[in-house]
Amino acid sequence: MRNMAVDHGFMLPQHKKASQKLLSTGHAVPIDDANKEIRKDLGLEELPPTTHSNKKALDQVQKIMKRTGFKDLIEGEKMEGN
Repeated sequence: MRNMAVDHGFMLPQHKKASQKLLSTGHAVPIDDANKEIRKDLGLEELPPTTHSNKKALDQVQKIMKRTGFKDLIEGEKMEGN
């Protein structure tokens, strides 16, 4: 039913928020300061080798989201919570 609702322009605010984060960062749950600190304490780079630290990868993910229609779906005018 959720897919049908989204197809008709309705999405719960929390789903839209996670989707918007995915569009902007490449992650539905972007890394936070606490996890950056843990990574640093473990001797790792603060940012993982994902779209967080690789602009080219983020561009590719965003291109996929645009080509598949995901970007238009999330940014649709009829979405609940707009």
